[in-house]
Amino acid sequence: MSHKSINEALSIRLQAMGYETAFENAPFTPTHGTLYLEGSYLPAETVPVGMEYSSSEDYRGIYQVSVKAPRDKYKADAYTAVDAVAAQFARGTELVRDDITVRIERVFASTPIYGTASSTESGSEADRFSIPVSIYWRAFVK
Repeated sequence: MSHKSINEALSIRLQAMGYETAFENAPFTPTHGTLYLEGSYLPAETVPVGMEYSSSEDYRGIYQVSVKAPRDKYKADAYTAVDAVAAQFARGTELVRDDITVRIERVFASTPIYGTASSTESGSEADRFSIPVSIYWRAFVK
């Protein structure tokens, strides 16, 4: 239940940005020639906070948001979206879902990745480049 709630808190925050958004294991067809976001939930190891079996658990992970932009347009729109994602998930932001508080620890963007026809089964990424934005999160769950 905890991973479900944490993922939902992060996904709801991403969807509130107003961009077309693709989520894991959900049908999605992007509008040709437009920018969209893709959210991926990447949990890390969960560790107990104390020695007792009843102590809280420390959940951590990365919420990976890929800004997927058309290759035939300038990068400005993509980097504007990267900045918007970073602002939406600014360090110190707290998200609450099902009595679980998820805290954002840090955010950074990586080098753009350019798609090729072989990068996906359908080849639909060939006309896009992607800028990964890594959102490091943490939640203590009792």
